[in-house]
Amino acid sequence: MKKYQRLWQQLQSYQNVILVPHRYPDGDALGAAFGLYGMLTTMSAKVKVRIIGNHIDGSEWMGSFDVIPDDHWANSDVLLLDTATKELVYTPQALSAQSRMLIDHHPKTTPFYDDAFIDTTATSTCEIIAAMASEESLAISSHSAQCLLYGLLHDTTVLTHPYTSTKTFDVVAYLIERGANYHAIQKKVLSYPFQTLTTIRQWMERLTITPRGFGYLYVTYEELANVHFPFSELFRQCRQIEEITMICLVVHKEPQYIMHFQSDKENLNQLLAPFGGGGHAFAAKVYVDSLPETYRIIEAIDQRQG
Repeated sequence: MKKYQRLWQQLQSYQNVILVPHRYPDGDALGAAFGLYGMLTTMSAKVKVRIIGNHIDGSEWMGSFDVIPDDHWANSDVLLLDTATKELVYTPQALSAQSRMLIDHHPKTTPFYDDAFIDTTATSTCEIIAAMASEESLAISSHSAQCLLYGLLHDTTVLTHPYTSTKTFDVVAYLIERGANYHAIQKKVLSYPFQTLTTIRQWMERLTITPRGFGYLYVTYEELANVHFPFSELFRQCRQIEEITMICLVVHKEPQYIMHFQSDKENLNQLLAPFGGGGHAFAAKVYVDSLPETYRIIEAIDQRQG
């Protein structure tokens, strides 16, 4: 059996599908949802496909979201997209569906789904879906290709992450051949309003870099919301600093602190496992309940850096 054949066979078996990107979505989650939406709706007129969620700034061009009545969930098949943990499931109602399948590139420990297709060698969920379309020779519109390329470039910060592979470049070429405009999508991923970039520069002045090369920055959820979650740009600028080998952005969102890590060298999924964290090798996160706990984790990780 080909690598993605089982996934496509499973998707073909659904008649009433709800696509569910994760809470606090990023470009990969949204690109996967709207890219797959186009593919499933062209597969058969008998298939009913809906999407729930919310946009990030600059993603409205992909499409609109549906309102799902409470009594529709029990008779629907839910596709959870790019959802690393149960806590990130967009709505608890998604877990009450008649079936729950996850498509993701993050490694898993405790299942919160009935079935899953997880490829931890992929840079993004969009890469998985696009690779499936390529392998299975599926019909894909230029709009779907555009959505998938947006998500892939968003999750790799325009192909600069260390886990970008030759397979990733093959998928990018495939999407361009199907009508995606690389230049236009690259600009969407890397373009921000002047005020947003000014704010990021101000945040960078609060960045701490330890002698071991561990950089960390504390920001609030409200601060991020005011500049439309420019996480990819904030990380990109931090990763360009020569002295930094690992970066942690600590976001205070009542009542929790979310610690987002990136590194080109450490396997973060393994490194953060003792703290209840997870993700993939070069990008992962930890949820903690108190400010002192964030200090403890930062100190422990910094000592590990040494």
